[in-house]
Amino acid sequence: MTGRVMRDLLLVGVPLSLAFVSLLARDTPSPLVGQGNDRPLRPAALTGEDEALARQGASLFRLRGCLGCHQVKGAGGMIGPDLSLVGSRWSREALFDQLEGHTVLMPDFAHLSPEEKRELVEYLMTLR
Repeated sequence: MTGRVMRDLLLVGVPLSLAFVSLLARDTPSPLVGQGNDRPLRPAALTGEDEALARQGASLFRLRGCLGCHQVKGAGGMIGPDLSLVGSRWSREALFDQLEGHTVLMPDFAHLSPEEKRELVEYLMTLR
């Protein structure tokens, strides 16, 4: 291989490998594939506006393809961390921060409106 190809592999491959290893090292447990995948995504009981936001957020979570990488209560992919208990581990501010930025493995969330981000966060906060 030429020096340029090796340099390009190092510049791209090393950060991707580090990102993948960091995902594997997270302390979020993942249930076995196929275990409980028929369970619907339902936000915990809320009241009023928060409930409506969380329900819309649950719908957005599905429509935007989040389940392709993340699991919730046994449903979804295993590329990203299991989000079944994310609401008990992360603050609203931390979840908003996650939606404001992106990493090598997470998409850019610039296409989401502020309202959609709020709905997603409200939904994620119900996952306890």
